[in-house]
Amino acid sequence: MNDYFTSVRCESGIVRPVLEENIKFEFWESCLDELQRYKFAGEDNEEAHEHVSRVSEIIDLFQAPNVSRDVVMRMAFPFSLKGKALTWIKNLPQGAINTWDSLKKAFLKEYLTPRKILQQLEGIRKFQQDQGETLFSTWERFEDLLFKCPEHKLNKHEQLQIFYNGLNIETRRILDFKEPIPKMTAARGLEKIDEIARHSSTWHAKQEPVPSEPDELCSILKNIEKVESDMNSLTVEVNMVQHSFDDSINGRVTDLERVIKKFIKD
Repeated sequence: MNDYFTSVRCESGIVRPVLEENIKFEFWESCLDELQRYKFAGEDNEEAHEHVSRVSEIIDLFQAPNVSRDVVMRMAFPFSLKGKALTWIKNLPQGAINTWDSLKKAFLKEYLTPRKILQQLEGIRKFQQDQGETLFSTWERFEDLLFKCPEHKLNKHEQLQIFYNGLNIETRRILDFKEPIPKMTAARGLEKIDEIARHSSTWHAKQEPVPSEPDELCSILKNIEKVESDMNSLTVEVNMVQHSFDDSINGRVTDLERVIKKFIKD
């Protein structure tokens, strides 16, 4: 494999790092393959923070002796871009980027616009548990929304309130079984939700529909009807026993009267 810095054409905006003569740095083909598998094009449906995190995870899998992570990230990141995003990085002013941190900030500033942040915030504040969604899946989805929008600036109390209020009644009952979540501190409440959610992931092999309020109400009404039916049946049985008992007593009284009359005559 050719030496990375002699084989790759560096974008004009990124300052080419200078390595000591005795340090040879080759870029791994497998790493390039991973970077190109998840290319970012700068479209509205793509998440800039998620892309940066993914690239960081890929680079962390590959060690470069005597070469700093800052250098590797700075030089590898352009390979993860395409389309408008690749055009953007190639058009950066000469020498504008000399650290990975400055490249990351420039990238996020370009593709995490105020409009997109507002859209993400709205999605967080209007969070609702989906029909048939398990507690574990709901919690994971909420955490993912927060991760994709680090600028949300929501404190733990607000996060807890938004998540809890977005749950259906059945899921709230599960969380409140031992102690109501709203009575806990925000930190303790979030910790408890995370604990129960992760434990609940072992409850189902498949996702089972969570009953909605109308379904739950129908179930309660059916149970009430069954109890009423059982009570009516029991009442009928008691009446039958009572009638049978009364008939038996009346018969015995009649027999006794006959014996007494016969005794008097005799």
